[in-house]
Amino acid sequence: MHDLQILDKYRQQLLQSNLITSEELYMLFPNLGDAIDFQRRFLVSLEINALVEPSKQRIGTLFMHSKHFFKLYEPWSIGQNAAIDFLSKHLESMIRTDFVIRNKLELQSFLYKPVQRLCRYPLLLKELLQNSHDVVNSKELDVALDISKGIARSINENHRRTENH
Repeated sequence: MHDLQILDKYRQQLLQSNLITSEELYMLFPNLGDAIDFQRRFLVSLEINALVEPSKQRIGTLFMHSKHFFKLYEPWSIGQNAAIDFLSKHLESMIRTDFVIRNKLELQSFLYKPVQRLCRYPLLLKELLQNSHDVVNSKELDVALDISKGIARSINENHRRTENH
């Protein structure tokens, strides 16, 4: 969540400084506001789940209800190569010492993080499933694991397609 907020602040700094066009900004940070809103709600739901005893947690259900919101990240995964290519050519003019992100590697890292997070969810859910002793919770986590694997697979396919294109 914090990383997305930093990206949003950097996006606003770029916009205010007129260093790149609004089309270039969208290419670098597609639907960033929507992703921030979703991640905020998702994080709050995870935190609420963490407050109750494990047998009453419904993390799997949270993933089931969020399935369609994870599609917000498809533009990120599809446009990552174009964004990195753009940065290779234009980044020097976009970096200033008064910006929240100050160098190329840091910016590339921030651009990769939203998609990397989605690819880690299957590992986390698998671990939760292995440690679940509740039948209902296990079934929900199993469905959530399938959902998260599908999301990760879709991201990898998008990435592969753009690389081949």
